[in-house]
Amino acid sequence: MSLIFGKFDLQIRSLQIDSLQYQNSYIHFQILQKKSEALYFDVDANLAVIADARIINRTQLIKMLHLKDNTITDCQLLLHGYKKWQAHCVKHIVGNFAFAIWDANEKNLFIARDPLGQRSLFYTIGKDGTFYFSNLARPLFDFASTLKLNKFKIADYLAVFPLNEDSYFSAIKTLPAAHHLILTPENTKPKIQRYWSAAEIAADRFPLIHSEALYAEFRELFKTVIGDTLSLSDSMVCQLSGGLDSSAVTGMAAHLLPNKIIPAFGHIPSVKSSIKSRWNATYDDTHFMRAVAEKYSNIELHLIQSNNCLFSDSHEIHHYAGYPLSFPCNFLWIKRCVELARSMNKNIILTGEAGNYTLSWEGIRSFKKTRNFKNNLLIRWLRNFKRPWSFISAISDSLATETQLLGRFKRLNQNNDLQDPRIKIFDFHFDRDWSAITTVIRLLYGVEFIDPTADLRIVNFCLRSPVGIFRDDQQTRSLVRKSLGTLMPHCVRERTTRGLQCADWYHKIDSQKELIRDLLASWRFTPVADYIQVDYLLRKLKHWNYRIIANSEGKKYLYYKDEYRFKLLRSIEMGLFIQQYLKN
Repeated sequence: MSLIFGKFDLQIRSLQIDSLQYQNSYIHFQILQKKSEALYFDVDANLAVIADARIINRTQLIKMLHLKDNTITDCQLLLHGYKKWQAHCVKHIVGNFAFAIWDANEKNLFIARDPLGQRSLFYTIGKDGTFYFSNLARPLFDFASTLKLNKFKIADYLAVFPLNEDSYFSAIKTLPAAHHLILTPENTKPKIQRYWSAAEIAADRFPLIHSEALYAEFRELFKTVIGDTLSLSDSMVCQLSGGLDSSAVTGMAAHLLPNKIIPAFGHIPSVKSSIKSRWNATYDDTHFMRAVAEKYSNIELHLIQSNNCLFSDSHEIHHYAGYPLSFPCNFLWIKRCVELARSMNKNIILTGEAGNYTLSWEGIRSFKKTRNFKNNLLIRWLRNFKRPWSFISAISDSLATETQLLGRFKRLNQNNDLQDPRIKIFDFHFDRDWSAITTVIRLLYGVEFIDPTADLRIVNFCLRSPVGIFRDDQQTRSLVRKSLGTLMPHCVRERTTRGLQCADWYHKIDSQKELIRDLLASWRFTPVADYIQVDYLLRKLKHWNYRIIANSEGKKYLYYKDEYRFKLLRSIEMGLFIQQYLKN
């Protein structure tokens, strides 16, 4: 993948074209790093495209466009699609993309981002009115009118609520997922428009047919999606957690490629625990991962541990992405997977991260009971009316007040659609920040994450399906169990628990508690303390008791997880991120 950059202004330039650069009277496209395949110029049509894209439905698009060359690059494919459908081309593309097309004839700049925001796209308008864009925020630092921090975005991060898609810098904007942007010399104010909506898809329900027919149809669709994904590269691995989603992805990959070894990475805790399950979640899923590997002779299971220190990769991510890590503890094992994939010369890791909202969605009744993660937080927020975020966030009272956090949250949830909470998740809450982090991983390590459970065809099918196929009187997550159950061993198909991500988080904190305490103490009388409750976090560390936390269960465990894994670690991560932009 490539680091792309472009600018749009009215300065007259001579036409310059080479493998890494395109420039004419109004537009300048440049590849700052990696492949020149990310830029293409059609001399006859007078069109230029620059893209960070991975198109999944290549085969179908090539047929729809009546192209004969199957080796055409994704960049060229995007341009052919634009030539045929103009702005509507994005409605035919399945994949992860952020791209810009310059039409020299119409003097029109068209920029688009994929429906779920799995590729990032940032832009800023310089002091002279020039429009700059890139798939990372960092290249725009030299052109933005200011690098003033976006306090609203920081508050949303600390409160664990993705309320907006802006960057962490007030002058650098993000193109929202499922939107495209158009600029012309006559109208240099960006015209932004949504082209895909989960609400519109969900409103177009499938006609009432027997559930078994939908299960069969979904299995064929899932087979197509995995097949299309596998055709992208011969160097893939699977991320296998032992849960329903990753087991379905790994199982289908092994089924479709019976003569090829499928490496599967499974993360296990670095320390043993006498507590096998916490809050209906298992501490160690090794048993389930091994069961999947034993079902297929061509799955090669690699059990990995993450022994790196907390925040060991934060500076690198902050520097290149201009973003903090959403969950610092989880990133340790993600980075370990990337390192192992790279050592094996693999460039794609298949995951099942979005499965909770697609193929293994639990159904309406479950979401009404728990109100999903975001809405469950609302209930817990309201238990403390004066400081409702206090159970999960150490945001300072002054920052919460300045950014009108509670008022914005209440307005966002006034018209909450409990009939299908996934609509709000896909249209507004999906973790868009992660795309900036994965862009850095692709650029630095040459390893890409692809999630078939977030494939647009899968998302659309699940949104249109009747609620009854996701749960029945006997069990939840019926769609994945009944349509893809034969891909998994019995113990995985019938499991009622979930795995704990980075289950040994408390061990990692305990091994670094002195360093964390010193870091917090160094922030007490600095501007960082205007953002997070430094003294509060120091008091919590003073009462740290490894033995009690390691042996906690139920609500006690949830309490400690909220206090330390969420409040403490996310506050530290944000402090490390913002301190480089704050002046004492």
